[in-house]
Amino acid sequence: MYKRQIRDYADNFIKQNGKWYEQHYIAKFDLSNPDIDWKEDGAEQTINTLRWFSSVNIQNINESQSKDTLSNYFSINNAGYNYDTVGYNIERAKVRVRLPIDISTPEQVKAFWQEKAKILTPYIYYVLSEPVLVECTKEQVEVLDQLSQIRFYRGANNIFTTEDIALLQAEYGVDIKTYIDNRLANINAQILDIVGGN
Repeated sequence: MYKRQIRDYADNFIKQNGKWYEQHYIAKFDLSNPDIDWKEDGAEQTINTLRWFSSVNIQNINESQSKDTLSNYFSINNAGYNYDTVGYNIERAKVRVRLPIDISTPEQVKAFWQEKAKILTPYIYYVLSEPVLVECTKEQVEVLDQLSQIRFYRGANNIFTTEDIALLQAEYGVDIKTYIDNRLANINAQILDIVGGN
């Protein structure tokens, strides 16, 4: 049986009870959040790395997906497994990171993440246990109402945006007239082939 992975989830827009919502399946944990206190894990120390854990729990994480996360800073999810490599993992809703051994105090860990955030905020992306609904703004509702009036009849139709927003769910509508006309033309062609007409 196929187990869904983080790449199988997509945020989208849905309409419920006449209202538009952003439906989020993915959340992000900001490693540079100044409210996080980092504590040395006390786990295996190696020649190259020390392991730290966050004082802040990840909220609403799907525990069955905790191994299937992504990060824009770490290339691999492995802080508990490969002891000589910088990495991260999530255990019981706590983020654990393995950093170079010269980062040896909680203050240095916090400063390390603050410095990284000057270039690119370091995140860990994870699957939520339940999707979060956020009511759309008036501007979003206007656009979504316009988009929901668009009709597509053939093939795959993708709507892309350059904005950092969720995807739109669309329903497929069948063009009955075109379908019937095409079927009749096909049947007529078959009859003409059988009777030898043009």
